[in-house]
Amino acid sequence: RWSRGLGDVYKRQSISDPLISKYLRFNRLTAEGVLSGDHTRNMVQDQDGLMWIGTLNGLNRFDGTGVKLYRNQPDNPSSLSNNVARALVVGQNGVLWIGTWGGGLNRFDRETDAFIRYQNNPDDPRSLSHNIVRAVYEDRSGTIWVGTNNGLNKLNRDGKQFTRYMHDPDDPNSLSNNVVLSIFQDSTGTFWAGTEDGLNSLDPITEQFIHYRHDPDDPHSLSHNFVRSICEDSSGLIWVGTDGGLCTFHPETTRFTRYQHDSNDPQTLSNNFVYRVYEDRTGRLWIGTLGGGLNRFDRETATFTRYRHSASDLYSLAGDLVYQVYEGRQGMLWITTDAGISILDGRGKPFHHYRNVQGNPNSLSHNVVRALYADRAGVVWVGTVGGGLNKFDRRTEKFTHYRYDPADPNSLSGDSILAIYEDRSGLI
Repeated sequence: RWSRGLGDVYKRQSISDPLISKYLRFNRLTAEGVLSGDHTRNMVQDQDGLMWIGTLNGLNRFDGTGVKLYRNQPDNPSSLSNNVARALVVGQNGVLWIGTWGGGLNRFDRETDAFIRYQNNPDDPRSLSHNIVRAVYEDRSGTIWVGTNNGLNKLNRDGKQFTRYMHDPDDPNSLSNNVVLSIFQDSTGTFWAGTEDGLNSLDPITEQFIHYRHDPDDPHSLSHNFVRSICEDSSGLIWVGTDGGLCTFHPETTRFTRYQHDSNDPQTLSNNFVYRVYEDRTGRLWIGTLGGGLNRFDRETATFTRYRHSASDLYSLAGDLVYQVYEGRQGMLWITTDAGISILDGRGKPFHHYRNVQGNPNSLSHNVVRALYADRAGVVWVGTVGGGLNKFDRRTEKFTHYRYDPADPNSLSGDSILAIYEDRSGLI
């Protein structure tokens, strides 16, 4: 839920980068009047700036002020195929893909506001190999890859049929396991697939897999065979999130360096169940865990700063099960959890209070804020309940007020603003 006032954003001691502090405050977006469910699994931003949020109870489209919900309708084959929207990708061409838990893959058609389904057909070996979709990924060529509970799939150029990559116990160069949890293509063109039985690298020319597995006798092997996240940082280093901690892969030696939880050291990883590894635009590395909240890794000291949920702190992380970390176009960092979404300002600027100050005509017109919107020019519009509309000047940090005036038919029609939106022509 959007918080009730801009006073929820606080002013801290000035430091060069506010997101390196161990004391961060998060805004929250939850199911209370907004999302279809607090258990948010994935999110992505489309070319129009809309945020798409996958939950266990449908797909949500958030425009900054309100949410439109898409759910399965049993009698409508053009509806979302299943309400558990687990994996989301917006392709280079702007197409939104949704992987569901039991309903296969969906492609969203903007023109018709409907969904096109790709599902398993037992009689068709070119169909999707399984309807439980764990991961969806678009490579640099624009090809869609789908990880399922029964193999890896590549959508062919015709957009209708799939090529399947399956585990074959008689072929050591096949996929190590058919439950595919994560997919990634690195800067060299190598494909990586994380499974329930190890990490795989795929040679795009030979289409053969190399396996990397956990070896209890080798401290430089993969830390665990459940591989949930794969990420390449700006230096070209491959990071791997597993159920046994975080690893970096060194291709020249094929060895892994492990980062794991130590209950006696608060600067280690908060939890070994690593679900998401993400590098933001400034090079900060964020690690989402299942039960340990969010971690930020300091490369210089090889230590972790932990961000956890606290029931007594309204501004703490929404929940400690972190499924996704995503940076929007304006630098906002979105963290999906089991208890809603937490939002951080990732632009490297300190947070400030903005409140109504009596006698100051340039302050916020009213403290009860129900709508926030940043238009394409970067202007921030603030809707209040009782104070009308505000336009915020980031340079001067002053507000311009637009209020209802009964003597002026061209003024605002009322002072309670519940939604703000910019259309394609630029009108607010």
